[in-house]
Amino acid sequence: MDFDRWLSDLQTRVADTQRKSAELMDNLGSTSATASSPDGAVTVVVGANGALHKIDFSPRIAEHTSAQLSALVMKAVHKAQRDVAERVGEALQPFDANGELLERYVSYQPPADEDELAEEGVDPASINAEFGMPATPAAPPTLPPPPPPAAPAPAQFHPPQPAAPARPRPRPVVEDDDEGEDRPW
Repeated sequence: MDFDRWLSDLQTRVADTQRKSAELMDNLGSTSATASSPDGAVTVVVGANGALHKIDFSPRIAEHTSAQLSALVMKAVHKAQRDVAERVGEALQPFDANGELLERYVSYQPPADEDELAEEGVDPASINAEFGMPATPAAPPTLPPPPPPAAPAPAQFHPPQPAAPARPRPRPVVEDDDEGEDRPW
């Protein structure tokens, strides 16, 4: 292959990559996902990086305890994060011939929740296995109970520190009319 043809091919590939990069930046800049709790008490919006951008509560939150509300928020956030991950994956496809970028990106997303998948009629094992994750999250390891608290240490006597010596007061200056007459020096 001659140099001119090689250079022309390289310039064509660079221009194509620049065009695809500009399209990717446009797509990712406006990519977000919205998810709501089943009863509509919580609605969240996450950006392309999975960060929470907005959270709205409807008056229905009063029907939930704080623990239930917390669970609703987390499920909605996780669902939105998974949804936006799919959109980002679609945007990355022109750059990801072998799927490594998408695989790495998805590995940072929260795993699919079995209850949510069941609601959608999807087998959790099939989805999680696709990304090399177990069907059910592993139980956290059980830790031994903490040791009993140690007996309090005996009180130690600390003698009071001596106060810093007081600075001598400056003597008042007395104006003397016959200055220098009584002093021989």
